[in-house]
Formats: sequence, structure tokens, C-alpha cells
Amino acid sequence: MVSKNIFITCLLSIMFIHLTDATAQTKTTPAPKAKVPVTPAPKAVDMNDPVAVADMKFNNKNFEDALADYLKLLDGNEKNAFYNYRVGACYVETNVDKLKAKTFLELASTDPNVDKMFSYTYAKSLTFHLEFDKAIEQFKKFIATPAGKALEKEVQHQIDMCLNAKELIKAPVAVTFENLGKEINSPFADYSPFISEGEGFLMFNSLRPDNSVKKADGKYASNVYISSVKEGKWQQCEDIGETVNTNEGDEEVVGVCADGNTLIFSFDNKEGKGNVFVGPKLNNQILKPYKVNPNINSEKYEESSASISPDGKTLYFASNRPGGLGGFDIYRALILPSGEWGEAYNLGPEVNTAYDEDFPNISLDGYTLYFSSKGHNSMGGYDIFKSEILPDTLNFGAAKNVGYPINTPFDDKNLCISSKGRYGYMAALRKEGQGDLDIYRIIFKGVDSELTIVKGVLKEFKTEKIPSNAMIEVFESKSNNTFGQYKVNAATGKYVMILPPGNYSLDVMAPGYKAHSEKITILDKGSFVPTMEVNMNLLPE
Repeated sequence: MVSKNIFITCLLSIMFIHLTDATAQTKTTPAPKAKVPVTPAPKAVDMNDPVAVADMKFNNKNFEDALADYLKLLDGNEKNAFYNYRVGACYVETNVDKLKAKTFLELASTDPNVDKMFSYTYAKSLTFHLEFDKAIEQFKKFIATPAGKALEKEVQHQIDMCLNAKELIKAPVAVTFENLGKEINSPFADYSPFISEGEGFLMFNSLRPDNSVKKADGKYASNVYISSVKEGKWQQCEDIGETVNTNEGDEEVVGVCADGNTLIFSFDNKEGKGNVFVGPKLNNQILKPYKVNPNINSEKYEESSASISPDGKTLYFASNRPGGLGGFDIYRALILPSGEWGEAYNLGPEVNTAYDEDFPNISLDGYTLYFSSKGHNSMGGYDIFKSEILPDTLNFGAAKNVGYPINTPFDDKNLCISSKGRYGYMAALRKEGQGDLDIYRIIFKGVDSELTIVKGVLKEFKTEKIPSNAMIEVFESKSNNTFGQYKVNAATGKYVMILPPGNYSLDVMAPGYKAHSEKITILDKGSFVPTMEVNMNLLPE
């Protein structure tokens, strides 16, 4: 149709020119033709020119492939300021290794005019190394340039985040990070983990190339993966299948209800673009997701993520629809008697800001909303915040930053907390990762772990005589440190101890009997058991 219209337009133009030529003979002075500005066609890229190809990828925001090209161009041209700048800028924009950006940008600083965005990009690289005072200097230097003047509001926000970061790192949160390993993570981006109550299964998104096409930005289309727990360990993850995933489109899990039977997805494929879908899960089968009603999916705008309360009656979601406080805001909708979601309401200024809020994740007890924001007192990009429902209301209290090192100058977007609050799951950039974003289990040291009661009876082998003055000493297998000592009841031979998850050695000492040792493992996640019975028999000396 387009070609046909162009053909007709051209034909009419030719006829008009001939008609003008024919009538011009009867006129003394032809009327001057108005000059129509002509937009030059984009210059074709010479694919044999490595610089032009690298520049094309960079301008198309395909930073990972551009990085590889500029690194090749630097080989033999190590002092080239432009190549060093572009390499540094690519490291800033990707998750390959953001900490490397600073080195290349400092090499590029030999030419202060290498790029109009140099000071801004260099400042960003400094924040990754927690050098916030130096970063502030560079941001201020950038504001003094014409390019910086045009972005003054954004740059001032970057300075504010540096000031926030300086305060947050003074009081770090007591946590440890546990990488979930090769069963879950890959050299590609693995992100947005969600668990069911009891940590029975884990669902997450990945940009790995399995059954995915490579897009114009150099990344592979996202798909959803799942893993289950066996004997306290996450098993090799699997693609959840064609019911959800496609080769060409982006499919992401954005929420898992506490019971694990309701899954929430965001699709950017032939089924929908930036819309929320719900998919029931029955046992190990995931049914075809269905699109949520127009009260949630606005069609003209984007709904990027969502979460359903444990009782299934409230939906929280992020949208950039008009009427919010700015950018993406978080909204709430209650379920109607008909089973449809009702009208959506903005959560207001306690949660939302003039900047983007996204990735709402209601806790498994239904009282705390975790979400990400570029506003509030973020220390850089997205930070994770929490807001608690005020007693006897539907309103949320003031948002609180969950703290450093959970939050960093990188984008920290999603945190899923276990039912007891001891563990959290999130994607992060850390040195020990498999590559790009990896999924970690965070252990909150200030929250007690679930404990298993270990009990049993100690007797003499065959005779079942009860040893007297028996003592059990418990060692942690990893550190070989003593965890505790426990007396055995001299009359009944019974003992009781309470142990957190881990590997232990139970060493029994009793006068007149040979030493005895028993190895036990206390499991957590979906394999946790509240009680364990370990009966032991001793041999006389």
C-alpha cells in the first residue's frame, strides 16, 4: 500500500511538472517555487570500516557488542582518548564489569574535549567505586558545560544521590550474600527472583541465549526459568516452556503469590506489550496466562510489574499512566465480588515520587511492600525500599531505604523476602558472580533462622542399657567449632537440642563406652523440617 501511494504521488508530480512546462510558454515570469527543506537520508555505514561499525552499535545502544569492537580498536592504540572514552562509557552502560569503566575514562581524560558527556560519564564511574566526593566534583564540572546546563535537574539529582550514599554506607546492614551457583546463574543476566512460601520453588528471568533471539541492542529476549529444592539445595533450573516463553518476545515473571499457585507475568510479545498477565500454577503445570482487565492494563501506557497479596484480594502494580506523581508510580486495586480487579488507586507520596517507582513486591505476611525507586533517598539509580501498612488502614507509612550493601550505586530493583524475614532473594552485580546480574540469597543476620529440634535416645548396643553421665558435644562441620554441649538424661537416655540449618557432628562421650560420632544435616528452604529424631547406640569398651 505504501509503495502504491508513493507511485501515485510521483505520477501526479510528473504530470504537474509537464503541465507547468506547457503553460509556462504563455507566462512572462514564472512564479518562484517554494524551497522545501530536504532531510538527508542517513549515511550508509561502511560495514568494512571497524570504527563506523563500532560507532553504529554504540549509537544504537548495543553497548556490549560496541564494547568488544572498541576494545579491538584499542589494541595498538592504547592512548587513543576517543576509544578509551567509548570503552569506559560501554562499561558504565552494561553489566559486563562496571568497575573497569574508571580506568579507561581516566586514560581518556588526556583530551578534555573527547566527548561532551565525559564529566558525567566519569562521575558515574566514580560512584561505582564509592568515591562520592570526587563524583560530585565531576557532576558539578559537567553542569558548567552547555550539555550539563540542559540536564541540570538530572545532574543535581545525581549529586543528591551521592550525598545519600555517603550517609547510607556509614551504617551498613548486617547481611551476607550467598550466590545460588551454576544451577541458577549463567554468564548472562539472571534477575527478578521470586519464591513461594517456604522457599519450595524459585522463579526468575534470564537473558541467556537458550531458545531466544538476539535483539538489536545485542541482548537476547528474556524468558522465565524455574527451580525446585531437593535436600535443601536448588536444582538445575529449567525453561518453564512454551505456555509462557517464546523465542522472539520478552516474557518476564514479575510476581508469585505466597501459596505459589498464582504467577504474574509481564509480556512484550504478540500477546501484549507492557501488560500484566496472570497464570495459575497447578502442581507442576503452568496454565496459559490470561490478560488482566482494563482497570489494570491501560493499553496506551505500560504496566511493568505487579504483585498480589497473600490473601489474593489486593493487586499492586507499576504504571506510567497519566495522573501519577511522575514517571512510573505504584498503584493498588482491590478484587471485586465478580472476581475482576476494581479501580486502581495511586499509593501516594509516601511511596511514589517524581521519579520512577517499580517492582512492587508485597511480603508473604501481606504487611510490608518492597519496591524500587529512583527517588526518596536512593544512593544511585534504583534502590530497594520498604513501606509498611499503617495499623487499621489501607495506607502505607513512609518509605525506608533497606540499606547498604543491599543497595549500591548500581540499579537494585527487586527484593523478595522469605516468610520469616530471615532470607531475601535479589539480583546483584558482585565480584564472585557468574557474569552480569546473578541471583543471590541474602541472609539477614539480625533475624533468627528457623530452628530444628533434634531429639533422640542414647542406649547401649543390643542390651539397650542407658549409659550414665553421657555427654553430647556438637561441632559445626565447616568450621569445626563447638556449637554446644548437651547432657543425656541418665534415667531415660533422652536428649534434646535445637539447631539452625547447617552440617554438624554429634560426638558422644560416656564413661565405659567407645567414642561415637554421628553426622547430621539440618536443611532449610523447602526441605526444612521442625523436628528430627536421631537415636544412637554405643558400644562398650
